[in-house]
Amino acid sequence: MLTIRTWAFIFGGALLATMILASVGKVLESSRTVDQRAALQLPAMIVFFTLFLVMGFSGLALMIRLLVAGQRWMGNEAHPFVRFLGAHETGIIVGFFVVCLLGLAIAVPAALSDGFFGRDAQVWLARWFRGSSKGVLVANVGMHLDEVRRRSTITVPEGIHSTLTGDRTVVAEVVFDFEIADTGMRFPESRYYFMVTRKHGDLRLESLNIGVSPEALPRAEFDEFRRKAQERFRADGWASGRFVYRTPEQQRLHGGLTSSGEGSFWLKGETVVSFEPKRMDDEQKGEDPKTAGKWILALQLWDRATSSTYERLEFTGGAGPARP
Repeated sequence: MLTIRTWAFIFGGALLATMILASVGKVLESSRTVDQRAALQLPAMIVFFTLFLVMGFSGLALMIRLLVAGQRWMGNEAHPFVRFLGAHETGIIVGFFVVCLLGLAIAVPAALSDGFFGRDAQVWLARWFRGSSKGVLVANVGMHLDEVRRRSTITVPEGIHSTLTGDRTVVAEVVFDFEIADTGMRFPESRYYFMVTRKHGDLRLESLNIGVSPEALPRAEFDEFRRKAQERFRADGWASGRFVYRTPEQQRLHGGLTSSGEGSFWLKGETVVSFEPKRMDDEQKGEDPKTAGKWILALQLWDRATSSTYERLEFTGGAGPARP
């Protein structure tokens, strides 16, 4: 095991490096020399956290070494406790190191999950636990379940059959890439699917609900994710839809609005897609609803020809017809 002088040198070197790097960082920040602060934040936190660990471990070993040396210097070498410390000094230091490492094994993932090391590290940990995509789900309304299984590379279970209505519900929570069949739309690292067939034993899909966000996002990042998804639908030739309120009664019920839902409904052929934001955490008292929460985006797909739920939806542009 290292000597007192070596442990003191390691501790002092880490402390000095921390002070120098902190001073350099303040100088760079005040002079506005560093423009990529967000990019440097995670590396800087890793360096400082590493130096903190070096100081902690070396300081612990240094204190044990000094304790034993001090007791010997005071003439207590013959004391049973001092003799025990002197005889097992290396083992005691290693034992403390092991306990600290076990604590770190618990604390570091928790700190990453809570965002202590920043958003990038938090996302990396979530993806590491979640794992990579298990394959591709190719599905669309009107497709037979057998065709979905044939065109997909992930396992699609039999699902649950309803004896009352004759439909079948197929649900799974797994990492996969979702492809809206026969379109150019694909969403990597989707997180769940919920598919329902038509009634009376018809195994063609009537509706789908797909969680297409890889992870729960803060509101600002979710809004950006949603905006990019809208751009993708538009670029792929989908018609954009909205609810239209024509009568005074409809407008009164909707706060005087003549339309709503712009950017949340899309049509291509007979497939309608609606955007459904889903909040994944609990509401907090006094929060700002415009910025609070962690969200995922779910896509609800249904066949326009078999649904009368959204009679006031009108679509413009894209490849679909202008009106239902």
